[in-house]
Amino acid sequence: HITNLIDSGFTGQFDTSFGFPVPISQFFNVGQAHTRGLEAFAAYNPFDNLKLRADYTFTRAFDELTGLELLRRPRHKISGTVLWNPTDPLTLSGSVVHVGHWIDGNRDLSIPRLVAPGYTVVNVAANYQWSKEWEVFGRIDNLFNKHYENPTGFERPGLGAYGGVRLVTSDWAHLARMFERLSDGAPSYGPPIVRK
Repeated sequence: HITNLIDSGFTGQFDTSFGFPVPISQFFNVGQAHTRGLEAFAAYNPFDNLKLRADYTFTRAFDELTGLELLRRPRHKISGTVLWNPTDPLTLSGSVVHVGHWIDGNRDLSIPRLVAPGYTVVNVAANYQWSKEWEVFGRIDNLFNKHYENPTGFERPGLGAYGGVRLVTSDWAHLARMFERLSDGAPSYGPPIVRK
C-alpha cells in the first residue's frame, strides 16, 4: 500500500489568458494506492557464445478510494534479449520490448482517462573490444522506426543510430600512464604511431 501518491489530472477549469481556452491540469494526491505485480525472467545459454533471456512484468496499480487504475502504469511488459559472441572481442545483441496498453490522459489532461495503445520496439547493438581499455560500439534504437507515444501526447524518438569509442578502466593510475605513453608517440595498445 502506498499513501499520498502524487498523480495529475484535469481541474475542469480553463485558462483564457492566451486568447483561447487552455485546460488547466494540476498534480493531486492519491489518498491510498495499491500496487501488486510479478516479475519473472528466464535465461538460457545454448552455447558458450550465445545467451538468451526473456523478462516479463505484470503490474496492477489502482487508487483504493476510487477503485480506478492509476495513470501511466502498463499492466504488461515483455522483453527478449539475445547476446552473441561470434569472435572473442565482438559482441552482437538484439532486443525486442513490448509494453502493453495502459490508462492515461491526453497531453493537457482535458480527457482524464483514455486507453493508450501498447507498442513494440526492436533494438540492435554491436561492441568490439579493441584492447583491454578500449571498446568500439554502435547501436540502433527503434530499428523499425515505430511511432508511439509514452506518455500520451509525447511522441518517442524514431529510429536512432549511435556509435563511438569507449574507454573502460577502473584503474586511474594505469589511465594516466597510458596517456603519458600516448603523448610520447608510443601507445600502450594498437598500432605504433608513425611521425613524419
